[in-house]
Amino acid sequence: MKIPKWIRVVFLASCLYDGIIGLSLLLAYDEMFTVLGISFPNPRAYVELMALLLIVVSIMFYDIARKPIENRNMIIYAILVKCAYCVAILPHWIFGNISFIFAPFAFFDLVFIAFFIKAHYLLKKM
Repeated sequence: MKIPKWIRVVFLASCLYDGIIGLSLLLAYDEMFTVLGISFPNPRAYVELMALLLIVVSIMFYDIARKPIENRNMIIYAILVKCAYCVAILPHWIFGNISFIFAPFAFFDLVFIAFFIKAHYLLKKM
């Protein structure tokens, strides 16, 4: 059975998406938060850790895109990472405890979650 092309495309897109966000946070954190008017967390290591975790996760997405069947067991972790962001951000945004700037990323992650679940289901049959 042939792997649907969209599976590789979705995981590569997620790799680029999280990798670019992670690198941007790591290299231009001060500028981004200043321009967006977001207060700096104390200590700043929280943002650096999040940036580095995004980079690590983007490597996982790349590995899944490269070899979807061999790495299909990692798709569950990919789903959990995206769910974790949504669970952490959306309630705070709904109740007004966090800047709106974080909400669109959660909505993008909800879309990724749907594709990841479908990919996991299809690849499980292979």
